[in-house]
Amino acid sequence: MTERSEVSDAFDPAKGCQRISTGTFGAFLILGISLSYAVYQSQEVPSGGPKVVGAMSTWISPLKFINRDYFDLLMILAIGFQYMVTWEFLRRRREQMLIALTALVGVWITWQVASGAEWFFPSKTARFLGWQWTRMEVAFLLFPAAGVLLFSWPLLQFLISKFKSNKGRIPWAIKTSFYRWLSGLSLFTAVLFLSYRHPFYLDPYYINWRFTCAYLYVAFAVLGWPYSFVTNLVRHDKSEDRDDPCFVLLLIHVSLFRSIRFNKLGPVRTVFGNRRVQIALRDLLVKFFFVPLMVIFLYNNYGEMASSVRKLYGPERGSSMDIFNAWYFLIFNVLFVVDVGLSLIGYVCSSRWLGNKSVSVEGTVLGWMVAVMCYPPFAQVTSNYLPYDLIKGNPFQILQHDWISIPLKILTLIFLGVYVWATMAFGLRFSNLTHRGIITRGPYAWVRHPAYIAKNIAWWTMSIQGFSGPLQFLFLALWNVVYYVRAVTEERHLGQDPDYRAYCRHVKYKFIPGVW
Repeated sequence: MTERSEVSDAFDPAKGCQRISTGTFGAFLILGISLSYAVYQSQEVPSGGPKVVGAMSTWISPLKFINRDYFDLLMILAIGFQYMVTWEFLRRRREQMLIALTALVGVWITWQVASGAEWFFPSKTARFLGWQWTRMEVAFLLFPAAGVLLFSWPLLQFLISKFKSNKGRIPWAIKTSFYRWLSGLSLFTAVLFLSYRHPFYLDPYYINWRFTCAYLYVAFAVLGWPYSFVTNLVRHDKSEDRDDPCFVLLLIHVSLFRSIRFNKLGPVRTVFGNRRVQIALRDLLVKFFFVPLMVIFLYNNYGEMASSVRKLYGPERGSSMDIFNAWYFLIFNVLFVVDVGLSLIGYVCSSRWLGNKSVSVEGTVLGWMVAVMCYPPFAQVTSNYLPYDLIKGNPFQILQHDWISIPLKILTLIFLGVYVWATMAFGLRFSNLTHRGIITRGPYAWVRHPAYIAKNIAWWTMSIQGFSGPLQFLFLALWNVVYYVRAVTEERHLGQDPDYRAYCRHVKYKFIPGVW
């Protein structure tokens, strides 16, 4: 039997994101900063301060101004991503210690500001650089500034060496990166148009996604070309182009042009019949489906977390059970803020530089169906047929006592903690329906589907007190079956990789160590 450390080395083939500490580091930052911001909001600026101007308000947005807390939470997520990437790239122990110390100091500063320290300026807001800033936002700006100072020198050395060794490729890289950028911009334009004009996304539920989509569009419009240029210049092999979605989009555009010009479907059939093109398109579809949902989940979970913080800091503390419930809901929502924050970073930030590009994407209808039926809007239909949380009549009296409620809530937090631990194990590689490298660390060193089993058990512990009839037991059990089928389809997909088959021989249990 191979030792677990050897298993991790042998069956974790992706080039990047191999540190078990990357996800933990990102979780610590997101947790510390978002909690301090929630405390700051409850004490200092409940609405985040003056509103900010929307990125697309001049052209397409019906709302010119956006709540400040939306913008600030986006900054928190960007800080988490920047520091996770920096942590991933800085390999020397001294550099790691320095970035960890910087993160600790930064979190400490945000907590000092949240506690009422009048750092930077005494007023609630101050205007400079044409912008009205809060004290917390100034603290947020120190995070990326410190990260850039730590990361800029090794990155600059790397880029200078690549430019010197690839001088002859610079004209080619400029030209090809421009065409790839245009191809990517065409996709972003289509996504932006759908997000702001399609009736489905006009629902108020998706308002934060529309804002985020606009900011992502602006970011790609400004940074997409230079990023593509540098990426093209430093590539090691032509085969790396196959994993570039902008290159795939460029191929599709060229094939469509040729098909129209010569009135033949051959070029289109050739491109769409290519396996790498199919993988890239399915990967983009995964992003388009899940990224809007993760954005909505993040803001909803943060709103619930901020509400729990206000209750704890409010004048009315209530009974001991009220205080326990307040802490329970706070920890509950904190866990989901960390989970969704890391997941969103993983979905958005797949890159050749990070080694977290998709090797393959689920290609069966069943695999997609059991995955998307667990998320809106399809989950609303599924829930109509499996309404385990729909209370009709009085819940079972035997389950209503505090001596049952408290242990169930503690168990819920424990299992949700395992669920978030599984997300942390992915680091920068989280994405449903995709294969981005075999994860063998964290809870995946013990069972192959720790997130699914932990989440399903947590559903039982937090739902059973509301059950009022036997059908609810059946409905929740059927939900468990849905997740079991998800596990089966994932294993069938990943099993095409010999590394995953080898991993399964070492980690024999799917859900419960030593049992199943």
